[in-house]
Amino acid sequence: MQATYMLAAPEPMPQGLDPYQEMIWQLNRLPGGAAAAIPDFFGNLLADAPAGDCWRLKEGGQIDLHG
Repeated sequence: MQATYMLAAPEPMPQGLDPYQEMIWQLNRLPGGAAAAIPDFFGNLLADAPAGDCWRLKEGGQIDLHG
């Protein structure tokens, strides 16, 4: 059995993306998009209390390593 998720040829990743934009671009390419992928990739971080250093979302949408 062969599973096909893309109906068209894959488009190349846009140039000039920062690492977080690249990650979201790649997650959006998965079946169900980023919304479906985020629980799989980050579910354990969302379910458990952060221990030690952790990333927090600051006002303005920037992330900050909090420790």
